[in-house]
Amino acid sequence: MKEQRWIHEGLITKLLPNGMFLVRLDNEDEDMILGHVSGKIRRSFIRILPGDRVEIEVSRYDSTRGGIIYRLRNKDSKDQVFFNFTISFSFAGIRFKIENYNKLIFLIQN
Repeated sequence: MKEQRWIHEGLITKLLPNGMFLVRLDNEDEDMILGHVSGKIRRSFIRILPGDRVEIEVSRYDSTRGGIIYRLRNKDSKDQVFFNFTISFSFAGIRFKIENYNKLIFLIQN
């Protein structure tokens, strides 16, 4: 008899090295799980980025780890992860500052 699998849905919050991801589950506690790419996702070279919704199979032996088995389509997802960054540089004696805030890029001349 085959064991029953624990499958949950979650949101990728952080990329880690070696195909590992930090996944926030959609339960009441919003648990964080360390997930790795497994099975057909690895074989098919499906790309996973922060903000993607995934199905994760949680290990029975260690409930803080699991394998990502499916990447869900998230066309109308309310959960989004934004990257904020600032780049400063000078060109021809003029200092520039580029800021990205919630996918909007501003060019500020100092």
